[in-house]
Amino acid sequence: SQPTWIIMRLPIILIQLLAIHQSSGQLNEDDRVDEYHARNHHWPPLPSDYTPQNAGWRSIFERRFQQTAQLNDIGAKYNAYMSTVHSALLAPNFTEFGWGLARAPSDLVEALLTDLKRGLASDST
Repeated sequence: SQPTWIIMRLPIILIQLLAIHQSSGQLNEDDRVDEYHARNHHWPPLPSDYTPQNAGWRSIFERRFQQTAQLNDIGAKYNAYMSTVHSALLAPNFTEFGWGLARAPSDLVEALLTDLKRGLASDST
């Protein structure tokens, strides 16, 4: 019968799937780490790796890396590392301190605040 045929062929099918997986070009963890070091990457980041390269920015993200390392949920930890690496090391910032603050004219601030309050008051949701 057909189910018996499938059961008898299952080991061969599993071996074939394993062979396909092994030949797919994916690195195992040891090979991945070796390749990481071969490309001159390192962990933890060096002071010169941070963008911008100043003590304040580095301090903020060194603390964030420490917080991320303490997360228990592996998915949350992965997402936090991806976000923190991007912010600390890859994405350029447009001011010396990250996001800079500036004073807006008081009449502009008052007009924006008035419109915001009006919008919030009229929102029916």
